[in-house]
Amino acid sequence: MHFSFKSRSQNLKKNISRRSGKFLKNVRVSTETVALAVFSRRLKL
Repeated sequence: MHFSFKSRSQNLKKNISRRSGKFLKNVRVSTETVALAVFSRRLKL
């Protein structure tokens, strides 16, 4: 019983991490570009 629940939660985590992985990659890229833009502006100033 406990084992089956554990494996089920692991599969759920895998699916969530797979979906959030793509999302996190997009967010990471956007945040990096924003950080680079802000950093370059500060350097220019």
